[in-house]
Amino acid sequence: MSPNKRTNRGYGCPFCSRHRVSNENRLSVQNPGIAKMWDTKGNDGLTPDDVSVGSHAMVSWRCEKGHTWRRNVREMVKSGRCPYCSGSRLTRENSLAARKPELLEQWDWEKNEGSPWELSCANNGFAYWICEKGHSWKAKISNRSVLGRGCPYCSGRRPTEGENLEAVYPKVAAEWNYEKNDPLTPKDVRPKSNKKVWWICSAGHEWEKEIQARTAGSRCPVCRSRYVRGGNSLDKTHPEVAARWHYGKNKMLHPKNVSAGSGEKVWWQCTKYPHHEWCRRISHEVGSKKGCPYCAGFRACRENSLAARFPALVREWDYRKNGSLQPHDLTCTSRKPVFWICEKGHSWQTDAASRTQKNKTCPYCEKDGRR
Repeated sequence: MSPNKRTNRGYGCPFCSRHRVSNENRLSVQNPGIAKMWDTKGNDGLTPDDVSVGSHAMVSWRCEKGHTWRRNVREMVKSGRCPYCSGSRLTRENSLAARKPELLEQWDWEKNEGSPWELSCANNGFAYWICEKGHSWKAKISNRSVLGRGCPYCSGRRPTEGENLEAVYPKVAAEWNYEKNDPLTPKDVRPKSNKKVWWICSAGHEWEKEIQARTAGSRCPVCRSRYVRGGNSLDKTHPEVAARWHYGKNKMLHPKNVSAGSGEKVWWQCTKYPHHEWCRRISHEVGSKKGCPYCAGFRACRENSLAARFPALVREWDYRKNGSLQPHDLTCTSRKPVFWICEKGHSWQTDAASRTQKNKTCPYCEKDGRR
């Protein structure tokens, strides 16, 4: 080797770098298991003794089942497997039809262009299937062969033709928002589904609502609000409640278009602290008489949390046992049992209200003090 290659190009020892063959890197010596798959008839006299384990030479291999393939020595040493036996290359023996004969019976020969003999079990392409009851559906090949998923109609994941929303509630299905729900259609869902989807009425109003709520009688909130008489609107009958109306999040709805007895869920906003926001049915907000649930102490916020009101108790908060729950997540009147740990290392469980209202302290320290 020339000095130029050693000094300028950084060439090292050709044997250590596996560019030349020696007993330290010879394939037959270093990896006899791979050497056993050497195709003795397909390499023109080249043997495992002639190549290193890091060689880039493209050679022929042959497994014990008779599969032959070409791959360079370095990559073969890394993989160590026959690509056909491992399933990374397709043969008749490892095809979908051979590995999963039960799926061969459900292959829809009329709709599919290919053959299950020409596809592997790991194929991520879609195919059509038909079960013994005649249900036809489209699914990924790998989902069927690897994950074991069956007919979505027989399993109840999809409604049959006579059970879907379009068949049972055609008037509700007529307001389906195909653009926003794509690719879901009324044929893909059940009438009692809790799934929230988009709707569009004949007047062009768009809104989001659970399917079961629509089949139970829920209508377009804008069109429905038109039937509220001016004197019965929320802003007229309960102006103090209407003052908490969240105009930004309620978009199409307005206090003058809804009644105090409405079951519609809407957003509310505290008049004192605008960052206090909550969602509640209109009738429940009217009936609660408490106003903002954060200001009333029912929900925790930065102003009324345990951490804000009783910072001294935060020192005894057991962060390890309480996990993700933090002192600012609870109100000082919370009845939720949580863990505490005193300065002596005693750990016990009680709610925040007992500590803030009843002044409960460590029961172990109290017991020691009575002795």
